[in-house]
Amino acid sequence: MGQDRVRLSSDGQVVLDLRRRWADGTTQLVFDPVEFLERLAALVPRPRINLILYYGVLAPRAAWREAVVPATVDDDVSAPDAARMTLVALIRDAAVVSRILIIRGYVTETPTSYGLSA
Repeated sequence: MGQDRVRLSSDGQVVLDLRRRWADGTTQLVFDPVEFLERLAALVPRPRINLILYYGVLAPRAAWREAVVPATVDDDVSAPDAARMTLVALIRDAAVVSRILIIRGYVTETPTSYGLSA
């Protein structure tokens, strides 16, 4: 897993071991904890943005799309709403959130030292 390659050094720096040696011989990258979190945050996609985009004849409004993409069997039957995610509740009370996390077996304490612990 990727988590096995990330560790905290004795001087508080985040060390990322690379899967393969780079052409210049680099085997690990060292980051300041805040810089590491910035780079992780940059990898998280924005909400409500499609991660897969189709171009050419597969694009949603392509003129030849009907010739390439198979049509659905029953156009009269709509897809079940069970596959669609809906907001059930929004919990803002920290005590309730903490209790749910404990029941589910997750950590509830916040890490120290710029969001990382040794």
